[in-house]
Amino acid sequence: MHSRDFHKNTKWDFAWAVRRYLYFFEQMGFRRMADVTMKHVRQFIVAAAPEMTDGSLHNLLCYIRQFHIFLQENGEAAPDCIELLSYPIPRKARIKGYITDDELVRIMAQINTKTAMGKRDAAIISLGATTGLRAVDIVHLRLGDIDWRKGEVRISQSKTSESLSLPLVHETGELIKDYILNARPASAYGEIFLRARAPICPLADGVPVGDMFDQYVKKAGIERKPYDGKTFHGLRRHLAKNLIVSGVPVTTIAQILGHQSMESVKQYLSLDGQNLKECALDFSAIPLAREGVVM
Repeated sequence: MHSRDFHKNTKWDFAWAVRRYLYFFEQMGFRRMADVTMKHVRQFIVAAAPEMTDGSLHNLLCYIRQFHIFLQENGEAAPDCIELLSYPIPRKARIKGYITDDELVRIMAQINTKTAMGKRDAAIISLGATTGLRAVDIVHLRLGDIDWRKGEVRISQSKTSESLSLPLVHETGELIKDYILNARPASAYGEIFLRARAPICPLADGVPVGDMFDQYVKKAGIERKPYDGKTFHGLRRHLAKNLIVSGVPVTTIAQILGHQSMESVKQYLSLDGQNLKECALDFSAIPLAREGVVM
């Protein structure tokens, strides 16, 4: 494809989209893109749309459009359907939930910090709640990534590869130190957080962190519903909501959460219900009329 430096996961998505696209035409009997017409491309979109969400369809068309740009740049014969594939797909914006302050207190209360595993879990959850770091970035956090003198955490984000420096609040720092000094298994690994049971090694990815968090949520008696945001990632929205309510500028929140686009931060504005209510208009400036008489 292009020489653009896409993230590894994005490259896999590109490959999946192009394979699906070409397989569709192969099933129709085509062996060359030169024989495919705009009509056939429309048939592909119509066939794909019913089984995909708006967001997934949007991404699929973006990948296929990039594929056609690649064909054009390399002089390969194919239908000129870039404009068709550029048609915007409106997405339904779901208001995502988050972990409330009360729920976080209840979750932390379930952790037995007298055990090695408990010390680790408390440090991980506190780190997620106070920095907004994704589970995968916490898993990859190394001993040298914390500047104890300055009280900072420095990482390269797995999702964007962008560098990020975040303040380490005192309480979270103490939990991490307690784990490192009193509970972390002796190991040559540089990652801070290790498995509590054999084999002693770093956590593979963010999945174990999510599973661990889900167990504490269940112990805390917090009821779960689909898409309720009561997940480890909900700690990220927990932090964003508290920052917004505290009056922190959206630009600063974007920097803290490592978002490259301000559009990504707008999703958190809906979490500030109290201030949104103040934005609502009352009826004082709207004349009321009944049977032609202005009240």
